[in-house]
Formats: sequence, C-alpha cells, structure tokens
Amino acid sequence: MTDNTNDKKHIIDGELTLGNSIKRPFSWVIDNIGVSIGTSILPCLLIFVWVILPIALLPEEGSQHDPFGVERDVFWAVWVSVIVVVPLLFYIGFANLGLNIVQGKKVAFSDFFVSMGAYIKSISILLCGYIVSLIPVAIMAVLLILFSGYVDTVEAIKVFVYVVGIALAVIATTYLWIRTGFAFLIYLDKKTSFIESFTKNWKLTEHNKLKITGIILIYGLILNALSSTFFGWLIVYPIQMTATAYVYKVLEQSNNN
Repeated sequence: MTDNTNDKKHIIDGELTLGNSIKRPFSWVIDNIGVSIGTSILPCLLIFVWVILPIALLPEEGSQHDPFGVERDVFWAVWVSVIVVVPLLFYIGFANLGLNIVQGKKVAFSDFFVSMGAYIKSISILLCGYIVSLIPVAIMAVLLILFSGYVDTVEAIKVFVYVVGIALAVIATTYLWIRTGFAFLIYLDKKTSFIESFTKNWKLTEHNKLKITGIILIYGLILNALSSTFFGWLIVYPIQMTATAYVYKVLEQSNNN
C-alpha cells in the first residue's frame, strides 16, 4: 500500500502566519495546476451555458410557452433556482478539493465531487453560518431605520450614527463568520454532526481571531487582483478554498498541541 501524501511539501505547523497562509496554498495549487484549472473551467462553462439558455430557448415576449411547452414563469423559477444552488455545489467541490490538496493527497478531478448527502449537509451548515453571521446586519438595519424615522436630529449626527452602526455591524458579522465559517469544512473533513461542526469551529477559533481577520482581508485583495487576469481568474476559487482549508488545518493542529 502506497502513501499518497507528501509531508515534505505539505508542511502544516501549529503557528498561523500570514506568510505561510499565502505562500503554501498558492504553491500547492500551482503544483496541482491541471486539476485546479480543470475544475474551474467546468463550472464556468456550465454557468455560461445556463445564463444564455433563456436567450436560446425562450420565445419572444407575448408567448406564454417555450418550444418544450414549459410555461415562462416555471422556466424562470427553475432557472433562478439553479443559479442559486449550483454555485453552492461548486463551492463545496472546491472546498473538498482544497482539503485534499492541503493534506498532500494526490488530487484528481473526481475530488471536486462529493456524495449527495455530503452536498446537502455541508451546504446546510454553510448557509446556517451565513445566516448567523448576518444577524448583526439585520439588527443594525432595523435600528438605523427606526433611528432615521423616529429620531429628529441634525444631519451630521445622523451620518455619524450610520457610520458607527455600519462599522459595528461589519465587525460583528466578521467575528461571527470567523467563529462559524469553518464548520462546513470540519464536516467535510471529519463527517461531524451538524451541531458538532459548529462547536468545533467555535473552539478552534477561540484564539487568533485578529490573525484570521487579517488573512481574510489580505486574501480578499489578492484574489481581487488575480480576478483581473484570465489565468488568475481560473485559479481564484482553488486558491481561496485551499487557503481556507490550510487555515483550518493549522488551527486544528494548534488546538491539538
């Protein structure tokens, strides 16, 4: 039985640093550039085809049926549902691929896919994390609307309250996303339960919250820069998810030490 890991190239130490969080995932994606680009091209092609599908299939305005007898409203409902759901499936695929890359496994195109049960559970965990993270935004939006409608004060004070309120909402949302955003990765990696995925995430991110925030911000800038070039655009998601998986595995090892 052969070992499909490469410990010399895939070093995961217990200290989370910005340099390693950028350098190592990027170099590992380049080492697996064929699979990385291949898995990026597939969703791009599928989404492109699906986006232009209405142009190809739907008749001109005034007709209630397309050539296949499907009502226009039904067609658009299905179209929007696919646009929402399919990118989530791709996101999970890139996450699973990133986990395998970080762990030094010999990755293949098949690593982009997981079982239907894993898709459903990981997407549920991911969406739950998003919802929890956005609670501060929703609360602050309601408070600012009430403030604007019921508090009569000078414009400068209103602007100040809005700026402070939005800043607090962003800080709280970032904090909650750090404390919940790795949960779906934990499930993919460990096959933990729904609740256990979040409790493990909360425990792993007990420390290093500022470091994680810094890494997220720097990666946001790097990925935006990469997206401006054709080649960079093709490897944005593999790098993003490999970096996310790397941060998770470093936090896990640090927690175990």
